[in-house]
Amino acid sequence: MATLTDETRRENDGCENDIHEAIYFGHCAMERIAMGHIPSSFEMFGRRITVEIDNAVYHNDDYHGLAKYKQDKIVLQPSTKQTPITKDSEMHGFFHEFSHFLLYFAGEDEFSPPLHQREYFVDRLAGLLHQAIKTMRFDDEYPQQEIVRRL
Repeated sequence: MATLTDETRRENDGCENDIHEAIYFGHCAMERIAMGHIPSSFEMFGRRITVEIDNAVYHNDDYHGLAKYKQDKIVLQPSTKQTPITKDSEMHGFFHEFSHFLLYFAGEDEFSPPLHQREYFVDRLAGLLHQAIKTMRFDDEYPQQEIVRRL
């Protein structure tokens, strides 16, 4: 099992050296996700959720990923010669498992079964998140320095 690290997913986008790194961090993370980078971890409700690649996922009932709530972990299937995965499919898999965590932590369990257990709903939500983030465009009317001054 391999853990995604900044080194394995790093592409120099200029964000890590910015003097206003804390302010730009969210922007840079979104930009990297939009470019197809899967994060190595993220936080929800103060819990650090790690993201890993594991060959065993494919052999588990043909899943492409798993949300392991008690372990605070998302496990994704790697792309192999036998089971090639496009970058878009890889990102959709990440957003699918991310959506499971999102709904799990949102506590939407008034439905039976709870929303985080409804695969069709989770997959639709993941597709919407993936497409929206991938296609976001920003108005460059204000330079970043101006936005920082106004904060």
